[in-house]
Amino acid sequence: MFQTVSYAPTDYTPMPWKNGGGQTTELLRGGPKEKYTWRLSKADIVADGPFSKFADMKRLITVIHGKGMRLHVDGHSSEVLAPFQTLNFDGSSDVQCELLNGPVQDVNLIYSPAHVSPRWEWTEPGHPRDFTTSADTTLIYSPESETAVMSTGFSPIHLPPGHLLEIRNTAEPENLRLKLAGSRCLIIALTTLKSQNTPTHFQPNRGQTYAPKAHTASTSRTGSLRNSDKSENSIRAISGPR
Repeated sequence: MFQTVSYAPTDYTPMPWKNGGGQTTELLRGGPKEKYTWRLSKADIVADGPFSKFADMKRLITVIHGKGMRLHVDGHSSEVLAPFQTLNFDGSSDVQCELLNGPVQDVNLIYSPAHVSPRWEWTEPGHPRDFTTSADTTLIYSPESETAVMSTGFSPIHLPPGHLLEIRNTAEPENLRLKLAGSRCLIIALTTLKSQNTPTHFQPNRGQTYAPKAHTASTSRTGSLRNSDKSENSIRAISGPR
């Protein structure tokens, strides 16, 4: 059984960065404010400077507006992070942001690897995306333009620009088939570790041409992070001696 909840930009919560260096907007979180297991947010970065630290957490981040940025994580520099490329790094790391050519806006997932296993993918604009998930929670975020969400588990849903759809897979997890049509969307499938009973919970349907590939830097207990086999849609990781 599935439950769906749609969120508009007026439902989101603006707040200062943990280190006070900027402003973020919380789209949704799993758990209480101070002890969440995951949080999806977007932030405007207007100047070079440090990121906040989140002990015992991991982070996935993507630039959605602006020219891009480079992150210096524990003294190791990432490649240029262009729009809709994703970087995976440790939330407890010392991170310095270097903007390339003016301010950027990013989307960011902070999660506890001890409690949740994520899958993350940006769809290609103008191409319908057909996939199956049995995750406890699936999030679909359409930052720029409208998207149609069609499913075997519920009636079609129209997702306007900037809106977020939460799909809760209740009771015993079931496979849910979804089809997205329209703009570029972010798909996040979140499975709590206690409910994992299968090695995969987010996969394209048979015949799809963009099957995900393994990403060895993930700490997920159900397998590594996977993403479309597209150069602009790749997940990168940066790490080094602590």
